[in-house]
Parts: sequence; C-alpha cells; structure tokens
Amino acid sequence: MKDHIEKLFNSQASLQEIKNKIVGGVASFPKRIKVLEQMVNSILPQVDELIVYLNNYEELPAFLIDSKVTVFRSQDSGDISANGKVYHIDKLTSCYFFSLDDDIEYPTDYVDKMIACLKKYDNMVGVAVHGSIFPRRVQWYFERYSLYSFVRGLKTDTFVTLIGSGTLAFHTDTLKAKFSDFCGDVMVDLRFSILAREQGIPLVCIARPKRWLKALVPDEGLYQENLKRKTYHTTVAVKHNPWSYEIYKSIIQPVADVCFRGIDDNEIRLLKLDKQFIVSLKDDTVPENWKETARYRRNVEQRKAVFDPIGFAGEKRILEESHPFTIRQLLSRAVRKPGINTIRLPYLVFKHVMRKVR
Repeated sequence: MKDHIEKLFNSQASLQEIKNKIVGGVASFPKRIKVLEQMVNSILPQVDELIVYLNNYEELPAFLIDSKVTVFRSQDSGDISANGKVYHIDKLTSCYFFSLDDDIEYPTDYVDKMIACLKKYDNMVGVAVHGSIFPRRVQWYFERYSLYSFVRGLKTDTFVTLIGSGTLAFHTDTLKAKFSDFCGDVMVDLRFSILAREQGIPLVCIARPKRWLKALVPDEGLYQENLKRKTYHTTVAVKHNPWSYEIYKSIIQPVADVCFRGIDDNEIRLLKLDKQFIVSLKDDTVPENWKETARYRRNVEQRKAVFDPIGFAGEKRILEESHPFTIRQLLSRAVRKPGINTIRLPYLVFKHVMRKVR
C-alpha cells in the first residue's frame, strides 16, 4: 500500500510532465461574451487545446484567435446551446477531456489538481467539482439527497450520481462519449451521468477549498432557467430509475478493489478519500449522504404543493387562477429565496386578492 500512496502523491506532476493531451470544451452565447473572455483567460494556459462552440455570435471574438483554440459556430451547425461543449468529442483520441462552462473562472491549479485526482483512482473514474446524489427513485429532476456545489468547500472526495458538466474531467480511454449521445434536449449533466453509469464508471466530487472555482454570473444559467419550468430532464431521469446505492456500490466496488485494498484510516485521511463509502463497502451499510433526509422530504412536500400535475388543461387553468394556488406559489418563493421575497409577501398576497375582487 505504501508504494500505491507514493504513486498517488507523485501523480501531482506539472503539466509538462503529463504525456496525455489535455483538451477543454465549452459552449457560449453572445450575452456571455465578457465572462467567456475571463473564462478563456483562466483555462487556456492550462490546456493543449480549447474547443469553443459559439451559438449565434455574429463575429469571432479577438480573444479566441489563438493557436490553441478551435472554434465552431452555429452558422455552420446550428444553435445547439450547451451541447456545443461536446460537439467535437467524437474526434478526440486518448486524452484528458475537460467539460467547461463559459460562466466559471477556473483557478490556476485546476487542471493539475483534477488530473492528480483522476490518477489517484488510476483514471478509472470521472471527477467533478459540482455533484449531487439523486434520490433512490427520482420524481423530479431537481430534488437531491445531497448536493455539493462547486462554490462550496468539500473536505473529502465524495462519490455521487450526478455531476455538473461545467466542472467535469475524465480520460477518454475510460469514459466513451459521442456527440450523438447529447443530441436533442439540452441536459449535458444528466447525459454524462447516465453514460458513466451505463459504462460502469464511478463519478467523484473532489475535495477542495471553498470558492476554489468562481461563478462569474451568479444565479443565472440553464439550471436556474429550468428550475422555473418543467423539463424533459425529469422524464429521462425517471426512465433510468432506480438511482440506488446498491447500483452504485456495484459500480464503485471494482475501483475500490484496485485503489482501496488494504487501506487504513490514516491513508484514507491523507488521500482525502470518501471514508463513508469505503466503510459502507466493508460493512454492507448505506452511507448517510445516500439516505433520505428530513430536508429532502420537506422539499418533496413543497414541490407537490406547488407543482402537483393536473390531468386536464381546464382544471389546471382553474387551479392556477385560484387564490390557494397563487398564494402557495408566493409562499414557496419566499421559502426558497427569503429576503426581498419575504418582505414583499404581504403586498403581493394583498395585490392578488384585490385583483380577484375587482
């Protein structure tokens, strides 16, 4: 085990010592041009090639004119939104691939740390900075047992079921992906996570300090947009039920047999491994972060109160125009995002009731 640990620590080599090519992929749209420049400036020095898909950009930004940058445009292949980050993935051969977002500023040690983490698991996993654990049986895509946001710190590596594709890295010899896997609805996070599960590849949310990555556009993006409406994400996630611990235990066990055999508590601490999961493999128990929580149950009840599906359009219209439905929506908004929503709550309820009276 000592030799294995030395190998893992020695894997934190500089980019010059890494033989595999390092490729990044990102998609953008015109509103993001300023933050895209910040993002490119932060990641370009760390990669061998950056593939950029521009959706509806009328001109090629000057900062993308670089020998390390390959640009594709929607004028040639259509507006494919975030799917553009994997547009050229079929053409890549044996490399480290970094799936990126145009609204994140990456630290100067990002690629080094991510590849070191991959090597820690003998390149047998995908690693991400943003990840979460789905409920055993998904009912709504945005509900989780556990969530590990990329802006927050994480003391140890943690196995997850769903990754944030703007923070994902993997070796293309391990996780096989084609652009056709992502065609249609935009759900890159979910598609990558399903591919990993189908191919038996564990997903690891890596240990890191707080705010290691910087969000350049807080509270804006596809996630926030989709949170406000029903999407095809839920249909696809439900189709792949269950997302149970038992399934992921069988996926992670082969990696554990290679990387964790004979490991002791001190080594687990030094390597910042997922102790909860390692112990559960030995004791045949379920880690606490893979269990249903009181917070999860409250979120489910809140969602049912506001978004309970209605069978007929007429009934839905009647419900949506009713006092209880609208007031529940206002209350739910105040609970989800307190502050100004809470302060304005009495006024908004009064305004709604008076409108109905008139």
